[in-house]
Amino acid sequence: MLKLQNVLVTTDLSENAKSALPFAATLAKQHNAKLHLLYVEEPNSIYPTDDSITVAQLDWMVAERKEREQEVRTFAQAWAASESLAVVAHLKQGSVAKTIIATAAEVQADCIVMSTHGRSGMARLMFGSVTEQVLRDSACPVMCVKPGETPCNAGPLLLTTDLSAASLTAVPFATSLAKQQNCDLHLVVVIEDKLNIADGALHTVPVEWMIKEHQTTEAQLQQLAADLRLREELTIVTHVRHGKAAEEIKAVATEIKAGCLIMATHGRSGLRRIFLGSVAEDVIRTSKYPVLAVRGKIDSDIQINSKVELASK
Repeated sequence: MLKLQNVLVTTDLSENAKSALPFAATLAKQHNAKLHLLYVEEPNSIYPTDDSITVAQLDWMVAERKEREQEVRTFAQAWAASESLAVVAHLKQGSVAKTIIATAAEVQADCIVMSTHGRSGMARLMFGSVTEQVLRDSACPVMCVKPGETPCNAGPLLLTTDLSAASLTAVPFATSLAKQQNCDLHLVVVIEDKLNIADGALHTVPVEWMIKEHQTTEAQLQQLAADLRLREELTIVTHVRHGKAAEEIKAVATEIKAGCLIMATHGRSGLRRIFLGSVAEDVIRTSKYPVLAVRGKIDSDIQINSKVELASK
C-alpha cells in the first residue's frame, strides 16, 4: 500500500485557502504522516528595493514579517492540537509557485494539498497562476480543493484513465485511498468520437469504428478492473463514456457523488487524452469535487494484463 510520510499544505490564512486544511489533515492521519504548513510571502513591489529605503521603513517591514511569522506558527500550533497531528510551520518569501515546489522538495513531500482560490494580492493561491504552475512543475501529486468542499472520505473515488501507461501513474494513489477509506473505486474512460484529420477539420467517426473502439476499450478496462480487484481486494466499478472528456468525467462524478477525482496529468495524445492544458485543466477548473492530480514516475507494476489491443487509429 502506498505510504505517505510528508504532506505539504499551502495557505495564505484566508478562509478560502483554509478549505484545503481538512483534506491535508485527513491524508496525514490516514498515513500517520507529518504535516507541513507553508505560508509564502511574495516580495511586495510597492516598497523600494534600493538605497532609498529608510530605517523606519526597514524596521516596519521586519516587524510586520515577525508578526506574520508568529501568526502562522500560532495557527499551526492550534491546528496541530485540534487535529492531534504533528504540524511543522514554514514561512518563506519568494515567488509563490517556485517556493511551494522548492519546499516540497526540501521536506520530501509525498503530496501537496492546496486551495484553488485564496486571497488576491501579495499571497494568492488561485487557479491560472499559482495552482497551475504547481500542477505543471510538481514532482509529487497535487490535491486541488475548492472552498466549501467536504473532505474526500465522503464518497467513492473516481479514477480517470485513457489506459495508457502514463495515465496509470495515478492507480497506486487511487487504490491506496480507496482501501484506507473503505470505499468503492470507479474507473472511467471517455472516448471522444471525433477524428482529427490532417486538414484540421473534425469529422464524425464511422459507426463501425466507434463500435470496435468501444468494445476494445471496454475489454481493456474490464481486464484492468479484474486485476485490481484481485490485487487490491477492492470493489471496482467501470464506466466507458462517449463525448467530451472533461464533461463526461464530471458527469460521472456527479452521478456517483464522488468524494474525490483522481487523474494523471499526462496521458495518451490523440483522441482520448488526459493531460494538463486540456482535460485535466478543465476538470480541475470546473469540478465541484476535489481533484488529486498525479504526474511523475510510472509504477512498472501497474499495467493492463490483457492481450486485447487498442483499435488502430
